[in-house]
Amino acid sequence: MEYEEMTVKNLREAARHFAPEARGVGGLAHTGTKEQLIDLLRQKGVMPGEAKEFCEGNLKIEAPLEVPEAGGTEQRDTAPLEPETSPTTPEETEQSEAPDELELIRRIITKNVKASDIDPDAVAEIADKVVTEKLEEFRRETVKVIEVKQPGDLPTRKIGIAHRLTEQIAQVCNLGVHQMLVGPAGGGKTTCCEKVAEILSLAFYPMSVGPQTTKSDLLGFIDAAGNYHTTPLREAFEKGGLLLLDEVDAANAGVLTIINALLANGYCSFPDGIKQRNENFRCICACNTYGRGADRQYVGRNQLDAATLDRFAVVDFDYDEDMERAIAGNNTWVAKVQKYRKRAFELKMRVVISPRASINGAKLLASGLPEKLVEELTVWKGVSAEIRSKIQA
Repeated sequence: MEYEEMTVKNLREAARHFAPEARGVGGLAHTGTKEQLIDLLRQKGVMPGEAKEFCEGNLKIEAPLEVPEAGGTEQRDTAPLEPETSPTTPEETEQSEAPDELELIRRIITKNVKASDIDPDAVAEIADKVVTEKLEEFRRETVKVIEVKQPGDLPTRKIGIAHRLTEQIAQVCNLGVHQMLVGPAGGGKTTCCEKVAEILSLAFYPMSVGPQTTKSDLLGFIDAAGNYHTTPLREAFEKGGLLLLDEVDAANAGVLTIINALLANGYCSFPDGIKQRNENFRCICACNTYGRGADRQYVGRNQLDAATLDRFAVVDFDYDEDMERAIAGNNTWVAKVQKYRKRAFELKMRVVISPRASINGAKLLASGLPEKLVEELTVWKGVSAEIRSKIQA
């Protein structure tokens, strides 16, 4: 058993027990990070097995203190009180306990309770529980979950968790306006486009482009036997559907000018003839830059022709950290990744710490891999020791 395998909640329990001096308001037992709590317990000479054994017998939070009514003078026993009756279901337990806990915290904030009636340790545990529950509730509400209502008696289609801009992008796409999503790597641009296609009931045609992409890759070609070979672009243009041109700012700008007429006009010249655009054809480009060339992070990006850029409405597509947290399912790990990301951005480091680090890292942690190894595999990935130390500082 290692400390890294214990939850922050259990580490706090152990810290309150083995390090009484850390119990006070603002003390490490209540505000410390996982690393700080582990260091505290190690300084006290507490072995991980001891901490685990203690927590296994003390996971249940005691009943909230009974608090006098406003203006009352009756003195209360400072020991935690047992509830008079035990609810029969978990739902009843949650409903009966939550108001008491919230009321206790409210009275402490408004100073409507005597200090002698408060057991600091019990209150700290209650506060930890209530704040955690309310924060999780708030986070769940901020995550975008999309459902599509269908006409008549058809059932509602559940699209599920999506980037916060997905609904807006779908609305613009439905109006026939082509869009360019510009954002950092790993932000979910491709997944967003797939969900937009699902929302609009369109076939999805993803197509990655790059420096080696040719005109034939986009428009197709006729072989020596006279047979035409189609492409995702041709299928979407002629039959209708959502075409995603991914990594478009890495493509040859000259080749991409062929999409100018394709997007602006109702016809396009293919190797086997001129074809009319389907009324349900939609196009979205995904980029890491605004088509103005390489920057400090994306050094392999090209400048795009102004006429091509003019065909698109541009959407700033940044990371959706609420969605990242919901998908990963490990709040402690995600908080660490997001902290590293923010620090790297502040320092203008050429390091990409995307939601993939959160999502893939959470999977690896759930499989039992140690956290230090998971950081190496998903966050640092060859980052120098100097840069890493600055980000971790």
